[in-house]
Amino acid sequence: MAPGTTALLLLVISQCISAALITNLPGAPAANFKQYSGYYTVGATKNHQLHYWLVFLLTIFGLRYFPTDPVLLWLTGGPGCSGLSALLTEWGPFMVNDDGATLRNNPYSWNTKASVLTLESPAGVGYSFATDNKLKTGDDQLVDGVCMGQKLCYEKTLFAECKICIFSSTRAVSSARS
Repeated sequence: MAPGTTALLLLVISQCISAALITNLPGAPAANFKQYSGYYTVGATKNHQLHYWLVFLLTIFGLRYFPTDPVLLWLTGGPGCSGLSALLTEWGPFMVNDDGATLRNNPYSWNTKASVLTLESPAGVGYSFATDNKLKTGDDQLVDGVCMGQKLCYEKTLFAECKICIFSSTRAVSSARS
């Protein structure tokens, strides 16, 4: 994994812990794991807001957190596609019911094995946005968004000991590793 990608992931997750706890997700069953959602500011002019949804590891013992638990970063490819579609239809803790308005538990959720961070990158994808209207969704912007934390020190962050893996549905991982 590219050093900048690791740094950004750790930085985003560290910020997620202190804010944006999802306590009630309308239409969803009660969750027995923690999850966070919100925005992370990126870009030299701080005009880009990347949307994230972090789902913590679920264990048979209930809520827990160990700094060595694995973390997965999910990037839906293109780049230019929202990661929430996969989160709600494939591997996330909930799946959309046929009524389109409610959710059910997903017994095959990846958060039975790891904490999962869905990052909608670059700005302009999904709920991510740019306040300066300078939206581009190519490989360069994906790499800029994912690698912006390259120079930040994360030795003492919450997830510094974690094994971090990047997953995607297409070539987003290849772009992020550039």
